[in-house]
Amino acid sequence: MNTRIRTELNRLKESYFSNKEIVKLWFRNHKLLGLGAMNPKLKKQEDVLNVKSYIMYMLPHKWAGVGNTCQHATPACIFSCLVWAGLGAFDLKVLASRLRKTLFYFWFPEEFDARLHHELDTLEQKQATSSKQYCVRLNGGSDLDYLATYEQYPTLTFWEYTKDFNRAMEYLTDPNFPKNVHLAFSASEKSTDEQLLAVLKAGGRVAMVMDSTPTSNTNFKWHGFPVENGDDHDFFFLRPKGIVLALYPKGTNARKKERQGFVRRALPMVA
Repeated sequence: MNTRIRTELNRLKESYFSNKEIVKLWFRNHKLLGLGAMNPKLKKQEDVLNVKSYIMYMLPHKWAGVGNTCQHATPACIFSCLVWAGLGAFDLKVLASRLRKTLFYFWFPEEFDARLHHELDTLEQKQATSSKQYCVRLNGGSDLDYLATYEQYPTLTFWEYTKDFNRAMEYLTDPNFPKNVHLAFSASEKSTDEQLLAVLKAGGRVAMVMDSTPTSNTNFKWHGFPVENGDDHDFFFLRPKGIVLALYPKGTNARKKERQGFVRRALPMVA
């Protein structure tokens, strides 16, 4: 985040903190969920995969100045967060939107829930008459537990990345976990090989920042498990189970963390 954007974000925080009602009033006419197609990575694959996606973006960790949206964040992931690699790195309108949603979540939880359920009700109605698979990601830039919400919308597909190892394993091992929810464990510099292998052996998917990603001419494995290019598309629930989703380090910050264990190495597949 450049200095100008950081200054403007702090100015916005001051204005909202001085009059919290502004945030609540904003969401009388504005939505929490945005079209996934606004993300180029998702847009190029939605028609191919016959899905329609919606994402709710917040500010990560403690950047909103109230609460913590990423309880399992590590120093490297905070430093390298994708929120600062895309539009959020220079577009004040994007950052302002994410700030308002985060403040709304913490300051007005009842109103936040009502607004979110209203939007999900609408999507559920649209799903009923659509041939497309409606997919919702509630944790865009955050890592919050929305289990109670997932359970209320069995016809919608929810997909999330999480650094919560226990939640990832619960998803894989608890027979009562909602079947419409798909979690990928997001590796950090503090994730042990034992944790990552436990997820993979249980049939889970692990998102891992790697020094190289597979192409049409190259294949990789990590500890014997297949590695797929996670940058091809974000709808990992349509991929095989028990795989590594290789993500190329984005932004200068992520590449700086390569030697601190945040970026891992994949090995070419031996024929």
